[in-house]
Amino acid sequence: MMIDIEPNFIKMWNYQVENNPHSYIDLNLLLPPKLHMLMTSDGSLTRHNAILNSENITLEIINEFYSIGQETLIAVNQTYTKRSIWLVSNKDKKIFAQSYWQIIPQEKSFLNLNKPIGKALIQTEINMHRNLFSIYFGYCNDIEKQFNHNGPLWGRSYKITPGCLSPIFIHEVFSPSLIKTIQ
Repeated sequence: MMIDIEPNFIKMWNYQVENNPHSYIDLNLLLPPKLHMLMTSDGSLTRHNAILNSENITLEIINEFYSIGQETLIAVNQTYTKRSIWLVSNKDKKIFAQSYWQIIPQEKSFLNLNKPIGKALIQTEINMHRNLFSIYFGYCNDIEKQFNHNGPLWGRSYKITPGCLSPIFIHEVFSPSLIKTIQ
C-alpha cells in the first residue's frame, strides 16, 4: 500500500507554527489542553502513548526505505530516504507517520530503524531538537480506511535535528481512537 500525506491529505484547517512564543500562546487558545499537549509534545510520542494508555506500541512498516529526489524538504536535488509506518497498539493502528531524511550510510547503521524514530534516538542517547512546523485537521480516505474511522483527522509536521546526524522530517496523523483516549 502506498500512502503519501502531501498530495492526499485534504487540510480543512492548518496552523503554521512559527518559532516564537506567540505561536504557542495562540495554540493554547485554539486547542483543548490535552490535544495541545499531544500536538506540541517534544517527547517520544510512542513512549507517551505507552505511559498514558498502558499499551505497548509496535512498528508496522508500510514502505521500506527508498530514495527519492525531493525539492521541498531541505535543498534541490538531494537524495532522501522515505519511510511510511503505522504505530500499532493491540492490533489497533494509532498513528500513521511518514519520515524523510538525507541518505548518509554511516547514519543508517547508527539508528535502529526497525523501531519508531523517537525510540531509536532515545536509545542512542543523542541530544536532539524538534522544530514543529504545522498542526492540521482534515481528511485522507486511505488513512481513514486503515484507522477504521471516518475523519476528520489531526496531524502535525515537524523536523528533528538529532545532534550530529542529518535532520529528519516527519508527518504524523493520529487516529480518532487515540484522540478520544486523551480527551
